[in-house]
Amino acid sequence: MKAVWRMGGWAVGTAIAVLQTANPPNCLAAQEPFPSRAPAPARLRPVRFPPFREIALPNGMTLLLVENHEQPTLSLSVNFRAGSAYDPPGKEGVAAFVAELLTKGTPTRDAEQIAAAIEGVGGSIGASAGDDFLTASADVLSDHADLAFALLGDVTRRATFPEQELELARTRYLSALAVEVSQPQNVAARAFQKEIYGRHPYGRNTSGAAYKAITRNDVVSFAGRQVRPRGALLVVAGDITLARARELAMQAFGGWGGAAPPTPAFPAPPAKRGTDILLVNRPGSVQSNIVIGNTTFLPTDTTYYAARVATHVLGGGGDSRLFMVLREQKSWTYGSYAALRRSRGIGFWQATFEGRTEVTDSALTELLHQIDRIRTEAIPDSELVAAKGFLVGSFPLTIETRCAPVRRRSA
Repeated sequence: MKAVWRMGGWAVGTAIAVLQTANPPNCLAAQEPFPSRAPAPARLRPVRFPPFREIALPNGMTLLLVENHEQPTLSLSVNFRAGSAYDPPGKEGVAAFVAELLTKGTPTRDAEQIAAAIEGVGGSIGASAGDDFLTASADVLSDHADLAFALLGDVTRRATFPEQELELARTRYLSALAVEVSQPQNVAARAFQKEIYGRHPYGRNTSGAAYKAITRNDVVSFAGRQVRPRGALLVVAGDITLARARELAMQAFGGWGGAAPPTPAFPAPPAKRGTDILLVNRPGSVQSNIVIGNTTFLPTDTTYYAARVATHVLGGGGDSRLFMVLREQKSWTYGSYAALRRSRGIGFWQATFEGRTEVTDSALTELLHQIDRIRTEAIPDSELVAAKGFLVGSFPLTIETRCAPVRRRSA
């Protein structure tokens, strides 16, 4: 059986499934004794962010440059407010189709010619759609910066969205959806998302009916409405000067105009005032998936940083409370975790558990107990220092590549 529980404003998605892995566990060699305790953390050092420059282009785009000449490489991305939150009701998936088809044809190049042009210089080009933004990006050696800008401008401004490519994408998406809904953790996540966000677009899920209802006209209309230069962010990182980046940006996007895309008012997520339990049955499952959580706050709320530390103490890794209690002490699960997610709109937090059906009630009780502890008890200095050390120490890894500051989302 599968269930989604809402407990006192926390939503819990539960699914029961068998989870297996084909990969054998790593084994320590005999001459490598397991350490009895973790090494002392090194002294933290300030993170040095790469300098960046930002200018406004005449058509309303913003150009942001992170200049770095250590390697002859270049990453570009252009970001539009055109994510899945803007999908028309009943046709969830339009933004994903737009992203998929951007690089599949323009008036002067078909999909194969676009691929051949960028791959012929050892580069790559692609696009993707998240909840809030649609991003088209390209990576090349800096000697081919002109080609990268030209291709990125061509596909974002003049994509033709061929009908045959749409049908190929539809077939792939329907197949991927069938796999997704066959996995209990995904079913639980879909139910959880819908429960906490309600009629807000973040609570919507794709479906076979929605994919089948999308037409080429829907794709073209969405792109024309949302993929516009005013308000878009063009990020360039790598071996290039500001003057050269601006010159190439003007060549690729300078003649593109138009008003900013519309900004619809989204319905507010439902307020949780009671203890609710939502059960979703999944016949044949032999494990339970529990998801507890609720909406949080807007991304500009500085409370996020304190909440991020508290969430890590609760379930951020192998030394967190959920992992240590539910796995190490109780042996109920392979892992239990907590996470905090931010979006352009209101975010959410969640705690998760996957384990044997017969311990579902006990696991839920313990999850709620540990959540209550993190709310009502002061975190000991030892846990606080360890959590802050991990978050600060691992942060540089999220900005270690040229494209990381652009494409990575906050956890």
